[in-house]
Amino acid sequence: MKKVISVLFAASLTFGTSSLLVSCGNKNEITDPENNNNNGGEGNGSNSNLNGYSSFWVLSVGNANYTFLQNEDRAIVFDVGVGMAGAVNEGLSDDEIHEHDSKATETGNWKMDSDERTQWVVDYMKKVAGVKYIDAILISHKHQDHFSALANTINNFEVGTVVAPMDNVGLEKTIHNLKRGENVRVDTSFSKNYQFMGVNIENLSAYASKSSLDSAYKQNPNSTSAIWRFTVNEKTFLLPGDMQDYNSWKSNSNTSLTPIMKDPNVQNKIKEKPIDIYLPAHHGSANSAQSITKMIGQLSRVPEYVIISGTTATKEWKNYANALVFPDERPNDLSGSALKNDPTRGRLIHNIMRDLKKQEQDFIKITGVAPKSVRSVSEYDNSIDYAHLNNTFEYNLTKNNEKINQMIHHEGNIINKIMK
Repeated sequence: MKKVISVLFAASLTFGTSSLLVSCGNKNEITDPENNNNNGGEGNGSNSNLNGYSSFWVLSVGNANYTFLQNEDRAIVFDVGVGMAGAVNEGLSDDEIHEHDSKATETGNWKMDSDERTQWVVDYMKKVAGVKYIDAILISHKHQDHFSALANTINNFEVGTVVAPMDNVGLEKTIHNLKRGENVRVDTSFSKNYQFMGVNIENLSAYASKSSLDSAYKQNPNSTSAIWRFTVNEKTFLLPGDMQDYNSWKSNSNTSLTPIMKDPNVQNKIKEKPIDIYLPAHHGSANSAQSITKMIGQLSRVPEYVIISGTTATKEWKNYANALVFPDERPNDLSGSALKNDPTRGRLIHNIMRDLKKQEQDFIKITGVAPKSVRSVSEYDNSIDYAHLNNTFEYNLTKNNEKINQMIHHEGNIINKIMK
């Protein structure tokens, strides 16, 4: 996350509209005996069937994102962050490197967190989920709470490809300098479609026009987030990273949307198909791209589950959060005309229930949150799963080749470090 706008001075960018990628043939390449187009390729957003044991996991890592799609002992990881506090939670632009130590300069400003702070996610993937190989790591945007565990993850798994975000200067060099990163393939194309592990993955942000993408590149990195969508075993997942509607959450509702979110091509893609599992953008903060929720709420069915990965900077989680007020509490300086023009601004849970027209029991899951920071609000008592506020969530798709489609709650999180 980032509270200031970093203006990035760069040459004109060229974004691929699709990628037809050729295997590098390196020793880290992960291959599928049934589908060899597994190091990136052109997908079409269609359904992908996974056999054996397959699940989608949202790890409880504080105010950050670390999620993965598992098939047996393999995985695709979507963002590799753990929650942090203060200045080190910012992925800074190149003109701000001097504000940090020499290590940031040496790594091209992709400053990772320590092995000690990120080891829990590695251990959890290995010991609980049973993951041995990572076909791809997809990074939504250049903020550390979405990539801070990248080094430790690469150094502990056989990794095939890292899909870079829009702002990716220095990332390839950083990865190839890691202990086990020399042969990891780095895809910097920011394409519309990818295929890993036999799964078609769409980057909806890449459907924006070149002018929209160029404009977004000059704004807050949150506004460049890849919006990932994929369908596995007839269940569709939507992961919008930290995409936001406005560059400042204090903007009123008359303010123009950020370039990618106002692009009609992106809006049409979001409206294209119903979503079953939805992770609201930007950790459920007041500046989440709530227009996405409105759009998917108008489709033929609404999400079965909404999972929010974010927390409040309470004593228990002070090292893993920014100063978010969450959920459903407005920041103190949201007032005046901004509040008058948009009276539900910041009321994320209220807006989810309103836009999805849904109040089913426990359909809103809040992970990575200190339980004491979430007040019980009668309006939400049936919808928020208060019993599992700091759990890791596993949506089990298949087991023994049979469809399960069941949410499993795990007590483990990055604070208590429970492994089960």
